[in-house]
Amino acid sequence: MLSESYHLPFIMKYDKKDGCFSIFNGSEEISLRNYYPYSDSLVIPFDVFKSEIRVKAKGKKTVSGFWYNMERKGNYKIPISGKFMKVPSRYAVENALINVAGRWEVRFDPKGDNDLAIGLFEQSGINKVSGTFLTETGDYRFLEGATLNDSLYLSTFDGSHAFLFGAALIEDTLRGLFKSGIHYEVDWIAFKNDEIELRDPDSLTYLVNDKPVSFELPDLNGGMYTFPNKESEGKVTIIQIMGTWCPNCWDESVYLKSLSDKHGDDLNIVAVTFETPETMEEKIAKVVSYKANLGLEYTFVIGGNACKPCANELFPQLNKVISFPTMIVLDKEGMVRKIHTGFNGPGTGHYYTSLVNSTNTFIQSLINE
Repeated sequence: MLSESYHLPFIMKYDKKDGCFSIFNGSEEISLRNYYPYSDSLVIPFDVFKSEIRVKAKGKKTVSGFWYNMERKGNYKIPISGKFMKVPSRYAVENALINVAGRWEVRFDPKGDNDLAIGLFEQSGINKVSGTFLTETGDYRFLEGATLNDSLYLSTFDGSHAFLFGAALIEDTLRGLFKSGIHYEVDWIAFKNDEIELRDPDSLTYLVNDKPVSFELPDLNGGMYTFPNKESEGKVTIIQIMGTWCPNCWDESVYLKSLSDKHGDDLNIVAVTFETPETMEEKIAKVVSYKANLGLEYTFVIGGNACKPCANELFPQLNKVISFPTMIVLDKEGMVRKIHTGFNGPGTGHYYTSLVNSTNTFIQSLINE
């Protein structure tokens, strides 16, 4: 419940056979296995993000409690209530008066900065909707919802973000409100536009001088990691500017794992993380947990606090870092060959497939040089 007037629905299932909770957002399934009892409550942590659900039974078929997000300052929590359903559904099945399937030009904060996005929606069955929003810094991942009467509702809850979108179709324009948790809301509008495109993500961040990419940063073992080094000599290198708190970085990390598994010693990957905890010990512990949960074998070092100016200071070769993640690709000679801003994850469909295919081909070409 984001407020008295705004409720964000999501589906959670418990599998008795596997002993596992799962949260579903469209085609995404997030497994939660490390739950435990505490006093009169059940605590269900998210494996990747620093957040957890705490609920207690209010009867045989209802629970209530809170979602706590420890990534945010203060006691950030959102009330949760749940009830058992034999056939769970995010929204009721109703006759749809509108069909929103297609490609939409979206403007968040239309009276302000006019942040451009692309809405990609699919509508199936009677009124079920899935899709996402593409932006120049990443996507909104897996959204699920429905059309009810003349309005569209979409939501997602992945342990990092609690997003709720609502909009009414007025003539040919969707007009509504986007709420992120209990801390942020903004108006948005959208209209059909099959031709709308965002700027090339390989052009947004670029080199402004000829300084080589180099750094010396804390590693996860209490030492210092220096780049470049003997292990990177003569190898293609990917430097991932990221944070463990970032869902788009999560998607990119899973993809980079596939690259690392495929190319082995021919590819050097270094993740430079910018983290929310205050102490170095807490930062390292958070990254160690992230690596373990995703099964990542490539190198991680601590870049600093979770802020874009911090990343800008560490990489003075770049005009600016506008997104977590940002991926810098260097050839065997240590020359920067590509800088990619953001990441279109699997929730974006063919955008994700296209990005993976083109990056796979590019990395292979550099290895072959």
